[in-house]
Amino acid sequence: MTTTQKVGIGVLAASGLIGVIYLTRKTPPTEGQQLYAGMNSVMYYGPAVMAEEAFASIEAYLEIAYEWEALEGIWVQVMTDTIMKPNWAYQVSVSQDCLWVY
Repeated sequence: MTTTQKVGIGVLAASGLIGVIYLTRKTPPTEGQQLYAGMNSVMYYGPAVMAEEAFASIEAYLEIAYEWEALEGIWVQVMTDTIMKPNWAYQVSVSQDCLWVY
């Protein structure tokens, strides 16, 4: 299950006022990620492995996947020999609801 943590950061403004900015971050899921039929925007928290291995648990439902290429600012199709990047953004399309375990 993915949970959200609230993280406070102290700030000293130019005017001398002190405030706190709260950022949120999601902790990596420990039991896999729930995917729903259609396209899912997800972060990959698994190890750096080939896509074929990373998607093994949803192989029967996987339609297509894309990874974010930040330098080019585009989504690129994931191929079986693509190395999955931990903590990276992916778009994953599946044919039915499933649990992605990696």
